[in-house]
Amino acid sequence: MAGSIIPIGTTTVSCTATDSVGNSAQGGFTITVRGAADQLGTLQAYVQAEPIDAALKKRLVSAIADVVKALDGGRGNPCAQLGDIVSTVERAGKKLTASQAQRILTDLARIRAVVGC
Repeated sequence: MAGSIIPIGTTTVSCTATDSVGNSAQGGFTITVRGAADQLGTLQAYVQAEPIDAALKKRLVSAIADVVKALDGGRGNPCAQLGDIVSTVERAGKKLTASQAQRILTDLARIRAVVGC
């Protein structure tokens, strides 16, 4: 599986290691890759739960919902919409703490990668 792209969902990875004298051991683990819509739901819940300026919170929650709709075949360009959310967060100033802004921007960067932006 080295170098493989793991699909969205749950994948079990099994491994075997053998040393130079022939001793071997086996192990495995499970990886869960979450899709963009699932990650956007988590981000939306984070924004809703945080003590953020009410107008900014409303704008972010609405914009995230619009991206989910666009991903589900609705109108809009998800990559452009995600970029707009990034800009909103970057311009928020003191309406977000540094850690809130960093968390949201980190999540958005990961989601943009999943979407292929």
